[in-house]
Amino acid sequence: MRKLLLLSLLIPFQAFAMAPECPAYDNKRECMHSVDESYNNFLKEIEEEYKKNQQPELIQAANDVKHFEILACKRTCLN
Repeated sequence: MRKLLLLSLLIPFQAFAMAPECPAYDNKRECMHSVDESYNNFLKEIEEEYKKNQQPELIQAANDVKHFEILACKRTCLN
Protein backbone atom coordinates (compact mmCIF):
# COMPACT_ATOMS: atom_id res chain seq x y z
CA MET A 1 0.00 0.00 0.00
CA ARG A 2 2.85 2.33 0.82
CA LYS A 3 4.39 1.74 -2.62
CA LEU A 4 1.13 2.64 -4.29
CA LEU A 5 0.95 5.89 -2.36
CA LEU A 6 4.53 6.75 -3.29
CA LEU A 7 3.87 5.99 -6.94
CA SER A 8 0.76 8.15 -6.92
CA LEU A 9 2.86 11.05 -5.63
CA LEU A 10 5.44 10.59 -8.38
CA ILE A 11 2.97 10.30 -11.26
CA PRO A 12 1.39 13.62 -12.23
CA PHE A 13 -2.36 13.68 -11.84
CA GLN A 14 -2.66 14.86 -15.45
CA ALA A 15 -1.79 11.32 -16.47
CA PHE A 16 -5.16 10.27 -15.11
CA ALA A 17 -7.03 13.20 -16.69
CA MET A 18 -7.38 11.73 -20.18
CA ALA A 19 -8.92 8.38 -20.87
CA PRO A 20 -7.30 6.39 -23.69
CA GLU A 21 -10.53 6.57 -25.71
CA CYS A 22 -10.22 10.37 -25.96
CA PRO A 23 -6.66 10.94 -27.20
CA ALA A 24 -7.52 13.18 -30.15
CA TYR A 25 -9.13 15.90 -28.06
CA ASP A 26 -7.77 18.01 -25.24
CA ASN A 27 -11.02 18.08 -23.33
CA LYS A 28 -14.66 17.06 -23.32
CA ARG A 29 -15.83 20.31 -24.93
CA GLU A 30 -13.60 19.80 -27.99
CA CYS A 31 -14.86 16.24 -28.36
CA MET A 32 -18.49 17.36 -28.24
CA HIS A 33 -17.80 20.23 -30.66
CA SER A 34 -16.29 17.75 -33.11
CA VAL A 35 -19.40 15.57 -32.83
CA ASP A 36 -21.62 18.58 -33.57
CA GLU A 37 -19.52 19.57 -36.60
CA SER A 38 -19.59 16.04 -37.99
CA TYR A 39 -23.34 15.84 -37.45
CA ASN A 40 -23.97 19.14 -39.26
CA ASN A 41 -21.73 18.13 -42.17
CA PHE A 42 -23.52 14.80 -42.43
CA LEU A 43 -26.93 16.52 -42.50
CA LYS A 44 -25.73 18.72 -45.37
CA GLU A 45 -24.58 15.62 -47.26
CA ILE A 46 -27.92 13.93 -46.68
CA GLU A 47 -29.78 16.93 -48.09
CA GLU A 48 -27.55 17.06 -51.17
CA GLU A 49 -27.16 13.38 -51.99
CA TYR A 50 -30.34 11.55 -51.06
CA LYS A 51 -33.92 11.72 -52.21
CA LYS A 52 -36.58 13.20 -49.97
CA ASN A 53 -38.14 9.82 -49.13
CA GLN A 54 -34.81 8.45 -47.81
CA GLN A 55 -33.89 11.48 -45.72
CA PRO A 56 -36.04 10.91 -42.60
CA GLU A 57 -34.52 7.49 -41.93
CA LEU A 58 -30.99 8.77 -42.42
CA ILE A 59 -31.63 11.82 -40.24
CA GLN A 60 -32.97 9.59 -37.47
CA ALA A 61 -29.89 7.37 -37.76
CA ALA A 62 -27.66 10.47 -37.61
CA ASN A 63 -29.49 11.64 -34.48
CA ASP A 64 -28.91 8.26 -32.83
CA VAL A 65 -25.21 8.27 -33.73
CA LYS A 66 -24.82 11.83 -32.44
CA HIS A 67 -26.50 10.89 -29.16
CA PHE A 68 -24.17 7.95 -28.54
CA GLU A 69 -21.04 9.85 -29.64
CA ILE A 70 -21.85 12.64 -27.18
CA LEU A 71 -22.36 10.02 -24.47
CA ALA A 72 -18.96 8.58 -25.37
CA CYS A 73 -17.39 12.03 -25.03
CA LYS A 74 -19.01 12.53 -21.65
CA ARG A 75 -18.00 9.10 -20.35
CA THR A 76 -14.48 8.75 -21.73
CA CYS A 77 -13.09 12.28 -21.69
CA LEU A 78 -12.54 12.92 -18.02
CA ASN A 79 -11.41 16.54 -18.32
